Amino acid sequence: MAVLLLATAAAAVAAEPPSPKPDFESRHYRAAVSRTTPAFTHMCVDSLGAARFPLNPVIPDATPAQGLAARVDGNAVAYVTAAGATAWEVAFAERSITLRSRHADGERGVPFTLTFDQTRNHATLLGRMEPGKRDVALPCVLHLPDLGTFRVTASARGAALDYDARRWNVKPPFVRIAFPPATAAQGTVEYAMEVVALHPPLAGIEGDARFDAFRRNFLI
Repeated sequence: MAVLLLATAAAAVAAEPPSPKPDFESRHYRAAVSRTTPAFTHMCVDSLGAARFPLNPVIPDATPAQGLAARVDGNAVAYVTAAGATAWEVAFAERSITLRSRHADGERGVPFTLTFDQTRNHATLLGRMEPGKRDVALPCVLHLPDLGTFRVTASARGAALDYDARRWNVKPPFVRIAFPPATAAQGTVEYAMEVVALHPPLAGIEGDARFDAFRRNFLI
């Protein structure tokens, strides 16, 4: 049975259709963002830095954010208002992604979203949630089973990410994370997503491929 399940999973990965060219790719992650709204359209991570990106579990957000235009500059993308103010900036680096929001007077801020299809990968945000609320306090951890992990932090004290997950009566079932925009009181808020491999420091496993799955998936 285990062999059958592994073979089925391998076939599913092999059948994954090719994605459009990403905005950035390193040994640790591959990512792309929308040109119409602050949202990721592609995200795959490899905590071991082996450039293993078998799928793209992201559901693109097709809802345009009124009044924003995306501008690409090297390894950065900015979302600019009609008045010329930069609402969001995304900066890609070797093993991290920085999301920076700036508040503009008279402009309604919009969140930066990342939505996963649970049928492709059951991504999970691990952190502290207050009873009755749908947000996760920062710092926290975003884990993608069999792929890898991001540590998520923010420059603003008391920051939290909006978090929603639906499985029943929804097609496809999803996990949605939203990075809140900066407020007038904050002025600017910066979120950092850093690729990490979280597992016990057991001697001898770093260079042994037999432990790769353990190192990627210790959190589950």
